Amino acid sequence: MFVLAATLAWSASGVYMRLLSVDVSTTIALRALFGALFLGLACLLLPNRRDQWRALAHPAGFALVLCQVTGQACFVGAMYYTSIANVMFIGATLPFVAALLARLLLREPLKRSTMVSGLVCLFGVTVIVVSSGSVGLRVGDILAFGLTLSYAVIGLLPKIKPDLPILPPVLVGCLVTFALFLPMASVGGISRFDWGVLALFGATNSCLALVLYLSGAKLLSADEAALLSTADVVLAPTWVWLMFSERPAPATLVGGAIIVVAIVLHAVLQWRRSDISTNPAV
Repeated sequence: MFVLAATLAWSASGVYMRLLSVDVSTTIALRALFGALFLGLACLLLPNRRDQWRALAHPAGFALVLCQVTGQACFVGAMYYTSIANVMFIGATLPFVAALLARLLLREPLKRSTMVSGLVCLFGVTVIVVSSGSVGLRVGDILAFGLTLSYAVIGLLPKIKPDLPILPPVLVGCLVTFALFLPMASVGGISRFDWGVLALFGATNSCLALVLYLSGAKLLSADEAALLSTADVVLAPTWVWLMFSERPAPATLVGGAIIVVAIVLHAVLQWRRSDISTNPAV
């Protein structure tokens, strides 16, 4: 339930982006600011707060902050330059990018089913990117892959440092992002409506969704959490299509369908394998 609620919160990101009338740097800076404010409140509820903040001194904590800054900038930039559908479908390949990085950097075994599903997703991404005719759209697609790569690395960091906390580094990442993009932002003249959207964007997308996901992921297997979070890939473009008539290109729908099918089949296969291993008599 928590993971599904987090997915719904994340799926609203495209709606926020299309409601805003401010430039990309302003959006990145102020979304990060409001995210930091609400994450600060969440951090006050953490147990052993001092120990969690000390983890920032570890190289893994620094890497998490760096990836968080990169991911936030790429996320907003990608949605600014290309369609919401392109961003979500490319981002959906994250589990396979993470698996490949784990193989290359940590020498973890790469299952054949994961490799095959990853190659199918790569084909789907290729269909999407090749169909992006203008330079601007392709820049957005590249930023979407930068987002995916950043969060794939974040997913590997707990393997390096299992007790690495999440909320404090994400909070610091929001503050660093705000500091980096504030000089390029145009804060003067922002309407009350845009301020409200930015506040909701930061509160729900940067804070609430993360807290809900972290709470729910503990109660589910990795495959179950991945399968539920796949709904975000479908919901985000759907909301934007219904509210703003932003229809994905036919090639985007084809590539996206290839990616979603590969992810769902892989998650179901892994789910069934884990179920059989725990219940061999079934």
